[in-house]
Amino acid sequence: MHFRLNCRLIAPCVAVSLLVFTGCASSPSQSVSLPVWQKAVEQYVRETGQGDPSALRDVTLPDGRHGFAVLGDPIVKNSTDAAGVLLAHRPLNGRLAFIYLVGVVERGKVADVRLAILTADPQPKDTGFHWAIGPANKAAFQAYENYKVNLRKQRFPGRSDAPADYLTFPSPEDAFALDVSAMQVTATHAASGAKWVLPHTHTP
Repeated sequence: MHFRLNCRLIAPCVAVSLLVFTGCASSPSQSVSLPVWQKAVEQYVRETGQGDPSALRDVTLPDGRHGFAVLGDPIVKNSTDAAGVLLAHRPLNGRLAFIYLVGVVERGKVADVRLAILTADPQPKDTGFHWAIGPANKAAFQAYENYKVNLRKQRFPGRSDAPADYLTFPSPEDAFALDVSAMQVTATHAASGAKWVLPHTHTP
């Protein structure tokens, strides 16, 4: 049975304030959806950042890259988690935006990946948060998954069970490129060519 430390993906100072969202509470049924992940990000800004969204720039994942993750149950096979890689924090449509590529991980295996863009006014109010979430992209997700499956088979021929790093999100070797044009925001997984796109008409 695979256990883990629930709060290991969250910045140290946020563990207490995000008990409900990280699954550090005792409920074994706690799971994390994309909306729950969004609320956790907002709560981090309000409580740890004292209303200043720039605090999100300092949050890192265990591999050192910038991002924000929220874990559910401490037992992986019972859990749904969400992990967002921070691709950039930059002006977008005249406002500072935080651009994430977020993976929802069900029972240790990534189930969905989407672009998520947050613009937040520096104020401790829910009305200061503005989100744009990209639609599900089956083609991009399948290209990303196929690459990881083929890579695993090359590196571990004959092995029936996949190492956890080849199932979760982000994988240690994942590298994503970001392009912001006049028309859209595009995140690309460099190795597979998978692309997630969010038109500016949908951005905050």
